[in-house]
Amino acid sequence: DWERRTVVVQGLGDVGGRLVRSLVERGARVLATDIDADRAQALAAELDFELLAPSTEFDPPCDVFAPCALGGILHDLTVQRLQCRAIAGAANNQLARLDQAERLRERGVLYVPDFVINSGALIRGATFHMQGERIPVEAIGRRIGAVTDRLLARALAEERSTADVAIEEADRRIAARSSSAPLQPAGNPHTS
Repeated sequence: DWERRTVVVQGLGDVGGRLVRSLVERGARVLATDIDADRAQALAAELDFELLAPSTEFDPPCDVFAPCALGGILHDLTVQRLQCRAIAGAANNQLARLDQAERLRERGVLYVPDFVINSGALIRGATFHMQGERIPVEAIGRRIGAVTDRLLARALAEERSTADVAIEEADRRIAARSSSAPLQPAGNPHTS
């Protein structure tokens, strides 16, 4: 249903540029910004999307805001400016403070924590270096999608921020691996 969606992408580097390309190919309306004006202009000319001036990316109404540049960009001022339904991007440490995740939840904005979205590179690299196995990118994407679905469902059911639930789940997984206990997902023990 991408033809009916508007996505604002902050940052047109390697990851943000690929994201914009994928969204444009799927027919989404894309608005994007980058502090490197030359890079932004070149990509906009190639892919035909709307360029925004840096620092205005928080203001347009959109379905998804995808921060793919700097960390710490979700703070008191920007969270209030956002007019999106969801935040899902590849920038690290997007929240200036963890309590911003709760502010987003209170505003009805779905936030997918950056360390959940970015976990694919770690999974793939660790599996290769520890087991000599190369997991296909598509398989990793499905795995991250399933984890994200469970995370979002749990956060909704418990009326908690997705960041709190994701951190709790990460802590649980680390503790389970440290104690050599079998790892089962939180919530329904019959899902993997």
